[in-house]
Amino acid sequence: MTKNKKNESKSKLTVYSKMAVGVLLASTLMIWAYIIGMKNNNVIGAVSMGIVALTVIVFFIVYITRQLKSVKEGLPVEDERSKKILNISFAKAYLISIYFVLFLSWASDGWIQFRDISQALNMSILGMAIIFGLCWAYYNFKGE
Repeated sequence: MTKNKKNESKSKLTVYSKMAVGVLLASTLMIWAYIIGMKNNNVIGAVSMGIVALTVIVFFIVYITRQLKSVKEGLPVEDERSKKILNISFAKAYLISIYFVLFLSWASDGWIQFRDISQALNMSILGMAIIFGLCWAYYNFKGE
């Protein structure tokens, strides 16, 4: 097997691994939506969780399609630019997330009423994930 074929098969394995993670994430969210809807009789929560799951599915389909197209063209899955964007996004998202968690803790005294500490923790983690996604999108589309 030539070196190019090995790199292509390794890249395909990486893309298929990411696809498996996306399928597991989306199916977990769908199961969670089902449990919220059936056991807790929370239709609004179930619908909102279903919308989140569908959003994850759409983004993963677009992402995996682009990755597979790049692998077929012989391009690497990750290059120096994508690694640099990822590092910058992680750093900026970390700094912004610190202020976001600080704001949540400050706002929980009067503006936001959390059911318990686990709900506050879940909201902060979800916010941090959204902040990272926004930072990544900004630096990815910003260019050089």
